[in-house]
Formats: sequence, C-alpha cells, structure tokens
Amino acid sequence: MVSQDSLLVTLVKLVDRLSIPALPTKRGRGHPKVYPDRLFLKALVIMIVRHLHNVHELLSVLAQPTAEMQQLCEILNEHGRFPARRTWERRLKAIPDTLPAQIGCLGWYLLDLINEILDLALIESGKLSLSPEPMSLRDVMLECKTMIEPQATKRRIRMTFPEFDGPYFIDADRTRVKQILINLFSNAIKYNKEGGTVVVGCTPSARDRVRVSVTDSGAGLPPEKVAQLFQPFNRLGQEANIEGTGIGLVVTKRLVELMGGAIGVKSTVGKGSLFWFELVSTVAPRLAAEVETPTSLEPGSPGDELLRTLLYVEDNPANLQLVEQLIARRPGMRLLAAADADTGVELARTRQPDVILMDINLPGISGIEALAILRRDPTTASIPVVALSANAIPRDIEKGLEAGFCRYLTKPIKVHEFMDALDEALALAAVSSARNT
Repeated sequence: MVSQDSLLVTLVKLVDRLSIPALPTKRGRGHPKVYPDRLFLKALVIMIVRHLHNVHELLSVLAQPTAEMQQLCEILNEHGRFPARRTWERRLKAIPDTLPAQIGCLGWYLLDLINEILDLALIESGKLSLSPEPMSLRDVMLECKTMIEPQATKRRIRMTFPEFDGPYFIDADRTRVKQILINLFSNAIKYNKEGGTVVVGCTPSARDRVRVSVTDSGAGLPPEKVAQLFQPFNRLGQEANIEGTGIGLVVTKRLVELMGGAIGVKSTVGKGSLFWFELVSTVAPRLAAEVETPTSLEPGSPGDELLRTLLYVEDNPANLQLVEQLIARRPGMRLLAAADADTGVELARTRQPDVILMDINLPGISGIEALAILRRDPTTASIPVVALSANAIPRDIEKGLEAGFCRYLTKPIKVHEFMDALDEALALAAVSSARNT
C-alpha cells in the first residue's frame, strides 16, 4: 500500500510540473484569466490526501468555502513552507464569488490526478487487483460513447463508432477496459483540432484477439516524440497548451499488458495519430459445467408463496443475464439490479431486499467497501450479503469472508453452489426478520 507521506511528496512535487487550468471569474470576457498559484494546489493536495479514506467527508469539505479556508490555513501553518494565515486569506479573497466552484473544480482535478498516480504506483508495485472475466466489448464501448460524446461536442469533433455485428467478448477486467477506452477517447479529442474527427474501430485480429483502434485528425507526432509517449509525466511539450498530467497513457499501457494484451501507436505529422490495443477474445460467460438435479433447484418449501427479493450488484451485463436465468428457475423470487456499489447501497436502503449478491471489483467503490457501508447502516446491517467474484485465489476468498460476506462464490457460476448459497442466505434473512418482529 502506498503510504500517505510518500503520496504527498510525489504529488506536491508534481504540482510544480502541471499545466494548471485557468479559473473563471465574475469579470467576464476581456479580462485576464485567473490562475490559482501552485501553493493553493499544494494545499489542496494535502487536504485531499488526508481525506482519501472518506470521499463523502472530502466532498462535504469542498462544498463549504468558509470552513475550507480555515482548514487550508491550519494545514499551511502546520507546513511552515507555505504562507501565513493572513497572507493566504488575502489570496483567497481575490476570487471570493467563485470560490466554492473553484475549490470543487480543483478538488476533482486533483482527485483524478491522485487516482492516476495511485493506479501507477499499484501497478509498478505489482499490487493492482484485476478481475478478468468474459465481458462484451460492444456493451462497454457503447457506455464509453455516451460518457465521452459531450466532451467531443464542446470542440465540434465528430466521433464515429463501429457498427458491431456481435458482442465481441474479451477476457478482461471490465472497469479497467472502460478506463483504457475513456483515456484513449479523451486524448483523441483533447489533442485534436477544433472541428476534427475521431474514428473508433473494432475488429478480430490474429491469435484469438480483438483489436480496438482510435484514429484522430490532430497534429500528429514526429518519430522522436512517439518514442516518448509512454514515459511517465512526459507531456511532449504540451504543458502550456493542453491540460493533463502525462500519466494516463502510461497507466493505459500497463493495464493492457497486465491483461495479456498489447498496445501501439502510429502517427504522422500533419495528419493525426492512430492508437490501438488488443485483448484476448473469449466466449460469452456461461454456467460452470456440472451434473444438474432439477429437483434441487426448486425453492426449499413448496408451500412457501412469499415473494423474496434478491439485489444483484454487478457492472457486467453478461453476468447479470446469467443470474437472471437462475432466478427465473425460482418462481418465488424477483431480481433487482444495480450497476455500481453506490446505486446498490441506495437500492438496499429503499427496497430492503432479502438478500444481496455483490460483485467485488465494481466501478467507484468496491464490493467490500459497499458491504462496510451496509453494515454501518441500521436499516441494512442485517441483510445477508453473498460475494460473487472472479477473484478466486484463496487470499481473496479469505479477505471477503473476513469482511463479513456470508458466502463467497467464484465465477464461473456453479448452479448448485449458487442455489445452496441463496437458500442459506434466505434462511439467515428469515431468522433476522423473526428477531425484528
């Protein structure tokens, strides 16, 4: 785990090398742009790192400029290299009307930076947790298309996506594939010309792989700069012109390689650049092969007509379809679904399901973090939660059970094991319900 102190040192040094975005002011057009000085960013770095353990607390702090001023001054006084409180307050008052929005904007800017550095540090230390499983490249690309199109529209850039003739299943970590795609799409827009084009391709390639390509109509790069593309913090001379950190492509390359893939680039000055990556293709997720006994798949009690609810928190639609098939075998059950942990927690609070089925590697907070939130809330603390994850090594299973999951199932799903775990969780839910009545 990266220590807080080492992260602080790295980030504070990095601020000196960043291209800092200008902040809006109430003075409107015709007036000079206001740039926050680097000491302000360094103070925000310190504040954000100290709140990494609690994002909700961080956002609460960012939303309160008065309290934030006081906290920043306290931080600065603790770190004597920064200005004293009166000097700092004068700097903050130079832009009072937009301070809350500016602090929030810079907070998110630095949070993105911290996430990228944490990813890179975890990758380099060999501690990044991946959850490879069959996933539809078509589905995740359509999600990324929705996310990135507003950014393209702002610069009048026309994006063209492939017409898929199938789902194109690959064996990869879904969250990390989204991260790779968003990074490549964002770069193709950011380093493009106003009114340019971005063409996304997806084709089967040799050796049972699928290739994704992203072609832009930007300025292009000479060979000597192409050779430096995947160096950490190397902005290739764009520090003063385009916002960024120089970390995204490095993380992208490492993620592709960790998932058994390859990545490359071709660029021509005056014409643009083509980035591509390949990942291993596979078949759609399926239930594990086993001998089935149909009678064992029915609900435990034939006279039990009580409708039970299962909430499944899973970001991979293909896995959701499999569980839907299994729940369809049990007439006394209905299925709710959430694509991320935050939505899952909210559904658990409002819908009070009998049992929760939780993936571990989810976008945003993890399944283990979501479980901790559910356990702290009296309204959801007693709901049995079953883990279902592609993380199948013994330490992952042990960690999940220690966190409080009542069962830990691994993918591919084994029908009998799944049904047994569901019956066990429903029995726990019935005992808990009896205690509360």
